[in-house]
Amino acid sequence: MAAFKNQDCNSCHKLQDEKDGETGPDLNDYGSAEWVRSMIMEPGSPHRHGKNNAMPAFRNKDGPGSEVLLREFLELNKLNSLPPAQVVHLADADREMIVRFVTRDYRVVFGGTPIAAPPKME
Repeated sequence: MAAFKNQDCNSCHKLQDEKDGETGPDLNDYGSAEWVRSMIMEPGSPHRHGKNNAMPAFRNKDGPGSEVLLREFLELNKLNSLPPAQVVHLADADREMIVRFVTRDYRVVFGGTPIAAPPKME
């Protein structure tokens, strides 16, 4: 929940019976992990909110190749005649934590593999 609140998602979105924002959709059980991920990264896509979008695109601006992906993203928006996208930095790990939180996927990830509980220490 920390990544969700750190990005101020709760200023617009309500989640899990909290008294948070209500200008954006209520995110309780709202979409698959893939859909939530794409909404976070490109909410203004013609496949999502398009020109009616008010949410910024949360994308990783750091790391190898990030400048290429960001440039391609902005060029694609221009080609689709979308308003210039507001892009907010969000690390990949934080994005995935938000995706898991919204989809209520509380499994522990250890070594890149989801498991049901922490490993037993011997």
